[in-house]
Amino acid sequence: MTDSLVIAAWKRIEAWYEAHGIADYLLPGASASEITELESELGQTLPDEFRESLKRHNGSVDSGWPHGDLLSARRIAENWQILTELLEGGDFSESIPDLEASDRVRLDWWNRHWVPLDDDFGGNGYVMDLAPAPAGSVGQVFFWDHECGPSEPEALSISNYLRLSLERLYEEEEEGKFSKMKYPRP
Repeated sequence: MTDSLVIAAWKRIEAWYEAHGIADYLLPGASASEITELESELGQTLPDEFRESLKRHNGSVDSGWPHGDLLSARRIAENWQILTELLEGGDFSESIPDLEASDRVRLDWWNRHWVPLDDDFGGNGYVMDLAPAPAGSVGQVFFWDHECGPSEPEALSISNYLRLSLERLYEEEEEGKFSKMKYPRP
């Protein structure tokens, strides 16, 4: 039996982390109850591919992901709750995204159907879109910036996002930017 795209991507990421002596930076997978609780808190059903990813790894240690922290189910819910409360409280009512026009991403500053995936420690991170604009795809991933709003999708799915993250690890290594200092021991 062949691996799913998510498992294949995770195996390659795990091999990279293992080769660099930091395999313990990827946390064990989420339980079925943790995923169900996350869906309940978000009020939406997560795509099967994302559920499969969470079952494999439920986040990373602090600074243990190429984009900062890979969020656990608990931290996804916390980040989503903060942003959704700001949205519902009107804090984003006058915020206009830098993205001028898109047929793939809704031109909202924040949308309750966006699921935070990681966090760069500056209030920014990649987001999975569960309510795309008409030409978008459910599960697409884009970068959300707290000062600029959403960008165009960079990945069409979680497996694509994982491959993008692995590519970033390799790029940092090739450019001499990878160091265990950037990825400190937990």
